[in-house]
Amino acid sequence: LQEQIKEVFAGAQSVTAKESLLFSLRRKLIVKIASSLKFTKVLVGDNASQLSVRLLSNIAQGRGSTIPLDTGFCDDRGEVMILRPLREFPRSEVLSYAELHNLEAVELTSMTPKKTSIERLTESFINGLQTEFPSTISTVFRTGDKLSLNENTETTSNTCPLCQVPCGTCPDEDVFCHIRSSPQKDTFWSDLCYGCRLTMKDLKCTSSVLHSLGKLKNS
Repeated sequence: LQEQIKEVFAGAQSVTAKESLLFSLRRKLIVKIASSLKFTKVLVGDNASQLSVRLLSNIAQGRGSTIPLDTGFCDDRGEVMILRPLREFPRSEVLSYAELHNLEAVELTSMTPKKTSIERLTESFINGLQTEFPSTISTVFRTGDKLSLNENTETTSNTCPLCQVPCGTCPDEDVFCHIRSSPQKDTFWSDLCYGCRLTMKDLKCTSSVLHSLGKLKNS
């Protein structure tokens, strides 16, 4: 499976697709490890600066309907709850607190150059505005707090096998008609949410790799 996942990343046609898939797989790994250790909750260090970037980039990548799960305090889409206790503090305040208390701050930095993906472009945009207008991050963050899952999303029993968000029918099936023409892909692709379909559209996957990714649904 490890080699097959490497094959997926190697065949990615865009950095945006790589980062989106990496985010989903990392989250699934955290949940799987926590579950194996009998933990019911996991605390992560996402701060307001990171979540503001994620909010805008998610909208651009077709994931606007599930923003509350990706940026809210509690992400309860799976059997393990992911909590974000630092979500209301900007990056600068978190780093200042760590420095004052002699704590070593560990950051997950992107290995991709600036402006090479939607998320990196959004990050540059937000940081640039924040320099001139210090209330940018708080404004974006507070606006995102007003969003909630719609009733159809909350009540559906269907979940995406990659990101595990509740999902219904794709809003525009014709966009993926060239993908669904392959019988080897029908089952896997029909279960994906809209955002993950956009991501996978930029990945060159063989049938064996798709089969392995399909197994992630039950991992």
